[in-house]
Formats: sequence, C-alpha cells, structure tokens
Amino acid sequence: VDTPGTNSIIRHHQRITENYIHQSELILFVTSTDRPFSESERRFLELIKGRWDRKVLFILNKADLKSESELAEITEFLEKNIYKTLDFEPRIFHVSARRALAGKREGNRAWIEESGIGEIERFLFHTLDQSDRLYLKLVSPLKVAHKLESDLIRDLEEQLASLNDQIRDLEEQSATIRRRSREMEAFFSKYLAEIETVMYRFEKRILDFLDRAMTLSHLVQIRGNVKEIEKEFKEEVIGKANTMEAIEEIINDAIDYVIRNNKELWEEAVLTLARYQEERPEGMRRLPQLHEVASDKNEIFRMLRDSTDKSLRKFDVSEERERLREEITQSLKQLVTLEGVALGAGIAVILSTIAFVDISGILLGSLAAISGFFVIPQRRRKAKRDVEAKIERIEDELQDILSRHLKRTLSRLNEEIERRIEDARRKCDARRDLVLERKGELEALLKANRNLIHRLESLTVS
Repeated sequence: VDTPGTNSIIRHHQRITENYIHQSELILFVTSTDRPFSESERRFLELIKGRWDRKVLFILNKADLKSESELAEITEFLEKNIYKTLDFEPRIFHVSARRALAGKREGNRAWIEESGIGEIERFLFHTLDQSDRLYLKLVSPLKVAHKLESDLIRDLEEQLASLNDQIRDLEEQSATIRRRSREMEAFFSKYLAEIETVMYRFEKRILDFLDRAMTLSHLVQIRGNVKEIEKEFKEEVIGKANTMEAIEEIINDAIDYVIRNNKELWEEAVLTLARYQEERPEGMRRLPQLHEVASDKNEIFRMLRDSTDKSLRKFDVSEERERLREEITQSLKQLVTLEGVALGAGIAVILSTIAFVDISGILLGSLAAISGFFVIPQRRRKAKRDVEAKIERIEDELQDILSRHLKRTLSRLNEEIERRIEDARRKCDARRDLVLERKGELEALLKANRNLIHRLESLTVS
C-alpha cells in the first residue's frame, strides 16, 4: 500500500500514514538524497519504534543524482541516525525511481536493474522466503495487540495510583476531622470554666447580700417585711450583677466558636471531595470492554460535584447558629416554670428567672421560718448552705446543657462529613476493584500474546 509521505505539507496526509502503519507487516521507508532523514521522518520512525515495532527496510531515492562519494557520505549519515533512532543497523537500498519508471515504460530490464528496484524485488520475493513472510504476517497483529495491552496496563496503573492517592486523601481527611473534633471538645472546657468563674462571683454576691440583709439591725429597719428583702435581692443581686448577661455572652461565644469551626471542617471536607472532579487526560486509550471504568469514574465525579455544590449551599452559618442557640434555650426553659417569662425571651432573661425563682425561694423560706430574732444567725447559715448547693446545681446544669449541645452539634456535623467521605471511599474502592480486575485480564492477555510471539520466533528460527 502506497501511503502519503511524512514530509507532506498537508497534515491530513501524515495522519493517514500514521493511522495505517499498524495494519502493515513490513515497512518500506523511502527517503531521498536531496533531503535525507528530515525531522518529520525522524519523528515518524520514533512513532514506529515506540508504538508499532515494525520491520523497516530503507530506500534511498534519487541515488542517480549523486556521485559515489556523495552517496557513500549520505548512506553513512543515514545509518548513523537510523541506528541512533531505532537501535539497529539498517539495510539501505539505493534506487532511482525515475530510471525504474523509464525501464518499466520501455520494457527495459537492464534499466530496472540499474535503478536498484530489481534488488529490492529479489529481497522481497526471494530472500524473504515463505516462512519469513508468514512470520511477518502472523506476528504483526500480535505486536499491535502487545503494544495496546501494554499501554492500557500502564494507563490502568496510573489510574490505580490516582485512586490510591484519593483514598489516602480521604483517610487523611477523616483523621483530620477526628483530630480537630478532639481539639474542639477540649476547647469547650474554656467556656465551662468561664461559667464556673461567673457563677462563683454570683454566689459570692448572694452570700454577701445574705450577710447584710439577714441581720437583726436590717430586719428592724425594714420592720421584718420579707417582701422588702425580696425586692432588695432582685434589685441588688439579680438586677445589678449582670451575671446572666455574662453567661449569655459565654454561651454566644461558644456557639460562634463551634459553628465557625464546623464551617471550616465542612469546607475542608468539600474541597477534598471536589479534588476528584479532575478530567481524564485526553488521548487515554481504552479497550471497548473498559468503558465501564471510564463511565463509572465520570459518574463518581458527577455525584461528588453535585453533592459538594449542594453541601456548600446548605451550610448556612446564621441558620446553624440560631438552631444551636434555640436548642440551648429550650433546654434552659426546662429548668424552671416560666409562667412569668414572655414568649421568645432571651437566654439572659431565662437565666435570671431561674436564679430569682430558686434563690429568692430559699431566701423567703428562711425568713418565714424565723420565730425569733435569736435564731437569725442559724437561719442565715442554713440559707447560705442552701444557696451554695443551689448555685452548684445551676452551674452543673448550665455546663451540662452547653457541653451537651456543643458536642451534639459537632457530632452531627462529623457524622455527616464521615458519611460523605465513606460514600466517596466506597466508590473509590469499587472503582479500584474494577480497575484491578481489568488489569488482571489484560496482563493475562499480554502473557498469552508474548508466548505466541516467542513460539512464532522459535518456529521461524528452526
């Protein structure tokens, strides 16, 4: 089959030649004395060597236009560069296509012999015997298959390496999530300690109030009016201490901390998943039965892209903050009967109500139990013990509510991230199993192909 030359100015001609090579058994590579071994010819020979591994005979045309010394110099140049490119010593035939054509037209056999074409014909039809030609005919398609199988195995190995990297990324992301979660939980203790400090100061303020209010002189001054004591307690302790506003601020800071860090964890996980959206390199060769691998990969990418895009839209910091705040508020409401608290009251109002109801109840109960002024110190000591126990209970409940809801919010996010990462991991594992299966099939074909080539070579030698 005569194909267009590699030096054609029409690029389509060169593509026709390159696409036909794998169907040939023997290549007659024609170059000329006026432009021997051009750059395009060198690239073409590298293509033959790298992709198709074909037997090549070299024909140097226009030999009649050069002197013997010039022809020897050109031949040496060709031999040296062909050896450098293909790593074997080439056989080069000198021909004059113009002389051969004239001989064919005139029926002049002498001219045909002089042109060098006769030597090529004898080599093709006599030097290459029937077994040589049969070997070329049989081994050529096997070498094509061998090359294709080797390329596909290499592509699959690259896919396996990429999948292993992705799985490692997912494992590292899971480890990062667990580590960051532990760090965040450890940091929660800062807010619990701040609550403890504020409640300690609140308790001291109450105890100081009891030391002042539950005295003989003060009770004489207010004529034993317990309602006056209650009013003073509400104004001086509950109203002026700003204790509950301080606790609300601590709770808000804790909420902001966990939501802000949750958002960072979420975005890190999304970025990890989004890295799998890279496109498959162009030109990657696939056997028809490997289409499942490619389509499965594209499906994984599509699902991950869709899920991560939705995830970024779904994580609303304000919404998450308000949800956590509402959960804490609802838990606080369960600590006290709130008939006197307006619907939708804030955390500070709820906490103030808790403190006033519980602490003032102790205070009023102690005052009501006084049957004589001589028992005032005794009742004051009991009231202080009751206040200390009540403050400790409120403090424990506040810390428990805050810690429980912060951990629950963090855990809820972690479970969602882990679920998505595990889903991606399962898809990567499934695809890796499929790639390994295809790779095993190709390796078996490659081994069988190699054995056939060796058997043909041994038959030819024998």
